[in-house]
Amino acid sequence: MEQEIKKINENEITKEGNENNSEWEWKKVDETPIFKFEKEGDTVQGELIDIQKEVGIHNSKIYTLLESFGIGVSFWGSTVLDSKLKTIKIGERIKVVYKGKVQPPKGQEYKVFDVFRAK
Repeated sequence: MEQEIKKINENEITKEGNENNSEWEWKKVDETPIFKFEKEGDTVQGELIDIQKEVGIHNSKIYTLLESFGIGVSFWGSTVLDSKLKTIKIGERIKVVYKGKVQPPKGQEYKVFDVFRAK
């Protein structure tokens, strides 16, 4: 059976004429929101479902977690986070806790994190 696709607006389409003669509604999938670690104690946790590599002008990583209530959340990697997350595999449940910033005697200030994996 041939199916007709109608454009409703730029964010939705409806597909009519499927085998049950019912209507399916489709909504545009937005990008996963980027979580910004800003204050001590900020935490993200969930199942690691994606790692994008070489993103942006600094060739950074973006990690994406699926939280327990089914919502995806992403966060930018950093030298510190990438190092701590390098042994984590897709499908593992993790928790990342922002601990604050450190200013070494010489060099650039950086953010510190604790990373946990589910047992």
